[in-house]
Amino acid sequence: MGESKTRAIIVCTLLCFLLIVSNASVSSKFISSHKSTSTEKPLLSEQNIIIAPPEFYDAARDLQQFRNGEGISTVIVNTTFINTNYDPAEDPPFKGYATGKIPRLLIRNYNYDFAKKIITFLRDNATHPNMEYVTLFGNGEFIPASYYIHSEMRWTKKILNLFTIPDMYNNRIATDFFYTSPDYDLNTDYKVGRISVSTPTEATAYVHKIISWQQNVTWDWFQQVIVGGDQPNLPEEMDLDGCYAGEMIAADVINKGYFQGMDISKLFLTEGNFNKSCIIKALKEGESGFFFMMTHGITDRWGTSEMKEYVNADEMLELPENTKIPVIVSVACMCGAYDTHSMHPLFFMRSGQKSFGEAILTSKGAGIAYIGTTRGTLGSPLLYLDDGEVMITKERGIAGMLLNFFEEYHNGTIRLGDITTAAMTKYVQQNVFSDTPETDEAFAVLMSFVLLGDPVILLPQQQPQSRPSYQQPHLTAIDPEGSTSETHSRPWYSTNATVHIQIETNSSQVSVKIIDIDTNTVVDRQTFILVNNSTEYTFTSANAARYLIRASGNDGKEGWLYCTIKD
Repeated sequence: MGESKTRAIIVCTLLCFLLIVSNASVSSKFISSHKSTSTEKPLLSEQNIIIAPPEFYDAARDLQQFRNGEGISTVIVNTTFINTNYDPAEDPPFKGYATGKIPRLLIRNYNYDFAKKIITFLRDNATHPNMEYVTLFGNGEFIPASYYIHSEMRWTKKILNLFTIPDMYNNRIATDFFYTSPDYDLNTDYKVGRISVSTPTEATAYVHKIISWQQNVTWDWFQQVIVGGDQPNLPEEMDLDGCYAGEMIAADVINKGYFQGMDISKLFLTEGNFNKSCIIKALKEGESGFFFMMTHGITDRWGTSEMKEYVNADEMLELPENTKIPVIVSVACMCGAYDTHSMHPLFFMRSGQKSFGEAILTSKGAGIAYIGTTRGTLGSPLLYLDDGEVMITKERGIAGMLLNFFEEYHNGTIRLGDITTAAMTKYVQQNVFSDTPETDEAFAVLMSFVLLGDPVILLPQQQPQSRPSYQQPHLTAIDPEGSTSETHSRPWYSTNATVHIQIETNSSQVSVKIIDIDTNTVVDRQTFILVNNSTEYTFTSANAARYLIRASGNDGKEGWLYCTIKD
């Protein structure tokens, strides 16, 4: 027994030693290959700065020339220059990589000193007085994350269904936020995007993809927007069965008018088209401006229909070349990761594999940019029922951040980095951050939020007047027999009684569907022509059930009402 214990200790010691040597040798090689003897600090008067390693210089130069030709003054700053001429900044005042909260053996290929040197460079306003945009050209191996924040959110993993342990991946948030805010406060200073590529070939291909997209994008196809959503698992405090939260988040953006003037296609679970084949078909065909996706994610895949099937990164890489492709915006957890090479395979078995967002960038088609999160975050509507009708008071977490994104575009901002930065700024204003950020949901979302793509990408100006806008349908249960005493009260009727639902909107017609939320089944669909902005939908049910009635107007706005049938 003693011998076995001794051997186990020796093996563990050797493993630790090998891990340390492995990490040290990689880090040393990374630094030594970027040394330079230059000490001059030239004045950089440009508006846009591309931070790029020597390996990607040719691609960065092509992007620089294109942006200069557009009138966006752009300069390339080589990583060797920063690494040689700047000292590391102080550690961020947050628990994480610097404080031992994140064991350094769990993260490899992370050049923390270089990350802090980039922060020092970004603070050097005298060198770049006009800098507004920062393009990080490379994945986490070439341009390290600004920091790894320690999070103690709800992320846990079950081991053999016996016990849970902290999720060592999601609790280590790779963040670019301190490049956006190099003074370490929560106010944004620069508009940052990351072109997360891993080879010169990928770098060149993405730059040419940007140039082709930018030269060809027009409102006539950009005004097409695709929204997708299902019924993901929800936080317990929502206490609302049949919430269809993915669809609800999408409907909330539509109801607020942020897609006004745009033609909306809905890939919804309740429409029978929220599945792998429909999603891939939509991405393959392109010809849309935004693809807004509400579902679960696992770094290199989107999960659909409660994770029963997946849309994988490899399938994005197989999509054919296409210029008319969207900006992809998604709540899917982890899919915006750019640091899979930096997570040790003992804890992240897909180490080195592309994230879904990276695959979007490096695909010949798929999308021109990916906006989401590097790690798992929460996002859901906060709501109440007013006599059964859904009233959303706030979109929290990443759902709120993305709502801000579309609001900013609707309000006239059209450069991608401007939109994402404004979304972050408003998100900070909308949320109260605690004194213990490692347990703060809002903080985790802010740190994880990322733009994968060129922040200087210019979108077509939204043209709200190009399509008519209507009032969101308002649904009222007429003469119910009572109201349930649940937290979210619903009007109720008896079995075999006629249920009367009045629908009001100035849309000329509405499409109505009724969903049995216990069986997750759409039991009826009808279309009604309104008279004097009103119509009535009636039905009877022979069995006790709980229903969700939804009415959609001509512009896609939806009204939702829950009701109950009792024996």
